[in-house]
Amino acid sequence: MQSNNTTPELDKPSQASTGPGRLRAGKRPEWERAEESKEDRNASIDLLRFISILLVVLIHINVFEHSMQTYSSAIPGVLHNFVKSCRIPVPLFFIIAGYFFGRKLSMGMPPAQMLKRAFRRLLPIFIGWNVLYFLIPGDWIRLSLQYDVVRPVYWHLLDMIEAVRDDPFMPIYRGIRVHLWFLPALLSGFTIMAGFIVLKKEKYLIPFSFALYIFSLLGNSYKGLPFSLDAPYLTKYGPFTSTLFVSLGWWMAWRRRFTRRQGMHLVIFGTICMAVETHLLCRYYGTSAHGDYLLGVVPFSLGALVLALSCPGIGQNTFFQRWGAAFTLGIFVTHVMIMDNLAFLHRYIKPVLWDLFFPVTVYLLAVGITMLLKKSSKTSWLVA
Repeated sequence: MQSNNTTPELDKPSQASTGPGRLRAGKRPEWERAEESKEDRNASIDLLRFISILLVVLIHINVFEHSMQTYSSAIPGVLHNFVKSCRIPVPLFFIIAGYFFGRKLSMGMPPAQMLKRAFRRLLPIFIGWNVLYFLIPGDWIRLSLQYDVVRPVYWHLLDMIEAVRDDPFMPIYRGIRVHLWFLPALLSGFTIMAGFIVLKKEKYLIPFSFALYIFSLLGNSYKGLPFSLDAPYLTKYGPFTSTLFVSLGWWMAWRRRFTRRQGMHLVIFGTICMAVETHLLCRYYGTSAHGDYLLGVVPFSLGALVLALSCPGIGQNTFFQRWGAAFTLGIFVTHVMIMDNLAFLHRYIKPVLWDLFFPVTVYLLAVGITMLLKKSSKTSWLVA
């Protein structure tokens, strides 16, 4: 296929484009044939998912926090701060999702159909877990042991109703629990990207999404800067963070040549940028080292995807690949409910044991719940 101004330049010719109009008459779209094939997965991308969701669990648990507060050794504090500074998992999820979105488009699937599929899959998950987190108290087990099963639910519902009354749009752009923001952000990123493609304005997509990302930084991680934004809401939500990473993933789907060296250079450059940004923001502007995303996350995420694409066999035929492929989304939506309900047990366990075993327990329980939900057609849509 010859390159034109409506698609990124390809390194190899292809019969497909972003729409069905250029397919040969009578020939089935490539994306339909690809869906029916048993083509091997990219094990490295599944491994990347596995590592990313593990980091999400560790960050949300505040791993090593209890040991840091209890023991005089500096090691727990170093480990705690290191994990809390690894704000890369969600951008990696975004860029991987954008890559697979772009792959289907490069095979000829129409953007509107791909967007419809994404909404059909992710929107019910977002709504379903919003309802569950609205109904189920975060510390239901502890309060049920202290009082009874019903009263904690009643108190929780009162709190949730008050929270929604104070911010009526919160369940839409963020979710009842804050980690659910990933799902509407991903869908809004897909929507913007599909809009640019349908309008044949792809060349403006990445500059536009980069501007959104700068807006996100100025209202969030860079809020201490003299020229930062005083936004009435946290600017990482919605399309402001997601669109850039989704667009970069889409752009990568149209490339055909990757080298390990390119990926390593991008990862190293991104890591150095994040370290320098964190140091400068903390030292001169009083920003927390545990903030959200930085500019360095962009080259790091891009480099991680390049490495996965240039070395597709890492983790092949291991449980890392199987779990990364099958359970990542289920772990993402369930782990906060598990974490909240078991958090009270830290009072009865030594901090060092708690910090070692609690993350593993939450992770394995999330995997188990995901497996159970997947077994029934009535519940599999919650973790599909």
